[in-house]
Amino acid sequence: MRIIHNLGELYNLSKIEKMAKKNLFIRRKGKVSARSFLNLCTFLGEDLCSSSLSDLCAKLEANEKISISPQALSKRFNGEAVNFLKKVFHDMLNIQNEVLRSNEPLLKSHFNRITIVDSTGFKLDDKHAAKYKGCGIKSSVKIQLQYDLLTGEFIHCELGAGSVSDATYLPTLQDTIEKGDLSLKDLGYFKTADLKLIEEKEAFYISRLKVNTNLYKEEEIIEYGFKGKATIRKRYTYVDLKSLAEPLSEGETLEFNNIYIGNTFKNSTKCRLILTKLTEECKRKKEINNKKMKDRGKIKGLEQNKWWLDFNCYITNVTCEMIAMEEVHLLYTLRWQVEIMFKVWKSLFKIHEVKKAGLERIQCFIYGRLIMLLLTSTIVFTVRKITYSATGKELSDLKSFGIVRQYFNELYRNIFRSKVILFELFRRISTSIQRYGIKSIKKGKKTAFRILQTMKMTERVLLKMAV
Repeated sequence: MRIIHNLGELYNLSKIEKMAKKNLFIRRKGKVSARSFLNLCTFLGEDLCSSSLSDLCAKLEANEKISISPQALSKRFNGEAVNFLKKVFHDMLNIQNEVLRSNEPLLKSHFNRITIVDSTGFKLDDKHAAKYKGCGIKSSVKIQLQYDLLTGEFIHCELGAGSVSDATYLPTLQDTIEKGDLSLKDLGYFKTADLKLIEEKEAFYISRLKVNTNLYKEEEIIEYGFKGKATIRKRYTYVDLKSLAEPLSEGETLEFNNIYIGNTFKNSTKCRLILTKLTEECKRKKEINNKKMKDRGKIKGLEQNKWWLDFNCYITNVTCEMIAMEEVHLLYTLRWQVEIMFKVWKSLFKIHEVKKAGLERIQCFIYGRLIMLLLTSTIVFTVRKITYSATGKELSDLKSFGIVRQYFNELYRNIFRSKVILFELFRRISTSIQRYGIKSIKKGKKTAFRILQTMKMTERVLLKMAV
């Protein structure tokens, strides 16, 4: 299998040692090798920041048969070590992309990929504020994640300061856009110019609309000139969204297909606008979510626009022939899959539990956790494809990631061994996931796969109608 081949290529002693030498982590032969340090920060690294240096030395001796003093180990957590792990992480990211892209995407219909981007963060000790300035607190770190819902591929993952706004990463994210992609945009990444660029790349987006965004409507007017000659001209008039919204009753939806957004018409882009007045139950849920977002500093200015809380407003360049008005909200709810991913990061991999350690040890810990997340997700999403193709059943991400964690000790013992041994271990992990990792379906609740199936069914209906 390709996953075994690619993992064997990365977890190769010669390659790991070359990486360590190139990044100056290994300058001469010493007690701590590139392999043993990588193992300490990955397979053995869950408590890298919460354990004392003495405990970490004891762990090295028990598992790697390396005797080293706490002072000597402390010196190994340095800038070169961070660069070494960062290099391994990026190579692992490329391998995950190769493996998961080689799998046929699940339920592919209208779109090449369905990409979701969001960030998660956590507090650091105040002494790290110079490197990782916080937002609302002295020091915090933020990790940006962009991934493809159809394959599970981590398209982009970047570590930065908590004070850096999500929109700052837009230029980097724009480089990843491919023809036929659908991007589900969070308000933190809302920029009219960005939406225009997505359309120029022949890709698609669904985004919530930011309050106070300028909206224009295209109209045709007839002007009479010399000798009564009639000329038809286009005019763009300002749209007062509040006036449009006020007459709506609970649950009612309006759609406009010729709306332009932007500060000036020259820089604007055409889109569909879908406006729905929420029920009281949905309104309460939105208020709770907005309060959480406000506390995290992700939204501002709603005090002056409280009427906005009564509505959901989406803009998209996906045509009504591809996705019906009623399905836009349903498709956008897939964005919350990224929250499940972050729950995996924190509840299972404890990526936020950094305690009061030195900066380089914290960075080694974070990159070590990210390497393990990439390894685990490569296995989980490969098995997800196999399981769905064979049985039509969905896997629970939370359950599946948890199951792979149970095999970390065996992966640690065998990852540098032959591909035959790795294949047998992957087979056992796959069997375990398919037995214990199946998603529990709640009555009346649509899962991500069921939503995607709905989209695919719509496509078949449209094709039948066309015939």
